[in-house]
Amino acid sequence: MKIVRFDNAGQAGKIGVLTDAGVVDVTAQCSNLDHYSPQRLMEDLIDNFDTLKPEFESAVSSGPVIDMTNVQLRAPLPRPSKILCCIGNYWEHAQREPRNLNMFLKICFVNDDEDDE
Repeated sequence: MKIVRFDNAGQAGKIGVLTDAGVVDVTAQCSNLDHYSPQRLMEDLIDNFDTLKPEFESAVSSGPVIDMTNVQLRAPLPRPSKILCCIGNYWEHAQREPRNLNMFLKICFVNDDEDDE
């Protein structure tokens, strides 16, 4: 199940489930989550996914599907606080002698009171 944030018909910051046919709006199923910011809403959705999953599945099986031409997908986590970065030449590693991977952690401090919309 792929969860997306999207805008549709002038309404911003909706939550949906991506299907082969388009997006099913599940914003109503998320109404009890803390959503003072888009980032916090997605964090709560992730934390409560086991509880929400049956409701999402029900909405997908019975709800209307919005065609992808009518939606604008948004960043799933609008203000991530941690980004893990590493080198990306994995295919080359199979062709030469293994060496240590250079990895680093980049931490971004975010003011949760700000809205990205």
